[in-house]
Amino acid sequence: MRSVVVLVVANILAALLVGCDSEPEASSPTIAATVVSMTPEVTSSATPPGAPGPGTFETLLGWVSQDLLADPGWDTVASVSMGDIEAWREASGNPAPGTLEGEVDDLEAWAASEPGHATAWNTTGFARWFLGVPDRGFPMEGMGLSERTTDALGFGRRDIDAFAVQFGWHLGVQEPYGVMTGDFDPDGINSAIEACSECEPVTIEEVAGTRVYIWGDDEPNPALADALPIFMDDGRGGALAVFEDRVVRTMDLDAMRSALEGPTLAELDGWPPAARVLDEADALYAQFIAPSDVCCGIPSLMGPKWLEEGELPLLDPWLVLASGGRNDEDGPVTLFVLSYPDEGVAGANVDRMEERLAAVPDDHFVGLGTEPRWGDIVTSTDVASQGAMLVVTVRGIALAGFGPGDFRSLFWADWP
Repeated sequence: MRSVVVLVVANILAALLVGCDSEPEASSPTIAATVVSMTPEVTSSATPPGAPGPGTFETLLGWVSQDLLADPGWDTVASVSMGDIEAWREASGNPAPGTLEGEVDDLEAWAASEPGHATAWNTTGFARWFLGVPDRGFPMEGMGLSERTTDALGFGRRDIDAFAVQFGWHLGVQEPYGVMTGDFDPDGINSAIEACSECEPVTIEEVAGTRVYIWGDDEPNPALADALPIFMDDGRGGALAVFEDRVVRTMDLDAMRSALEGPTLAELDGWPPAARVLDEADALYAQFIAPSDVCCGIPSLMGPKWLEEGELPLLDPWLVLASGGRNDEDGPVTLFVLSYPDEGVAGANVDRMEERLAAVPDDHFVGLGTEPRWGDIVTSTDVASQGAMLVVTVRGIALAGFGPGDFRSLFWADWP
């Protein structure tokens, strides 16, 4: 975890610096109250009979504990990042490698994706503790854990279809917490653990009827840095639970109990329908920002100074802000989805949202530097209410990492 800050910042900049591959014809964005093709109709939080099951992001909400949003050890409230690796592979024509040896080439293909465009990689910098994500301009890092799990457990990052990981609005070291989906063999992995002569001793506990493996102590131990099977570079082993369709990773048993026994994000009002909008829009990644991240966390890099220069209408308080991105025939797109209690409230905020978007200066920078500028990147914005959702579509860039957080001033509400 020693390089997490460098990796996070590099990933943010790589995801935000678009100005490389295409330049919009217009010097400033246009704003319209229309719905683009990637904005699906959402009329109810329930899945109607005969409809397809939950998509990737909605499913992942049901596997992530609400405790992730209330860790007292964090500087601010945490949020959640997700990536649909399988969807990116299908869209990009890059199939998963069959062996560990193929993972380096796979990472290079991942990193070679066009800057500023949407990939599942947009959020994987925060999952480097498992996925081994490289950053442009930096050496390949993080392959070690996949190599160790391959040797000891028989699976690696090449077997991951999607993920949900922890993310917070600060630059401190964050505790690895994640859910990785795929096709796993719990009995086979158990046999591999029992047979691993080079692995550190394991303790087995049962949590919610599931076998949980725990290695090492809660405290860092440099002598065990990068030890088999899943020790971090600070010498902590953590806990692992294996299901047929996912693995869950935490750094201690208490966190695993919360992950497997506690209430999930899917039980929070407004979160599942927001995830469904991104799923049905074929977004390749998703981030979910709790209201407390906006009203009570560190100031947004995008404001609110510029918002204070005019008398802009505030939005009604929303339940969750979900963001995601994809690419279409016109380039990268970012969706922001604000979930409201009902469709009447969502519809009442369309005009307010348009006015707030129109107030963004063309020369305002996007990201953690002085370039690129809003007017040079954003080609158009669209605002529409879809059931109880307010959907904002920003064309020209796929924002991820700190990007959606930087934009949270756009979604400032009349908080109690």
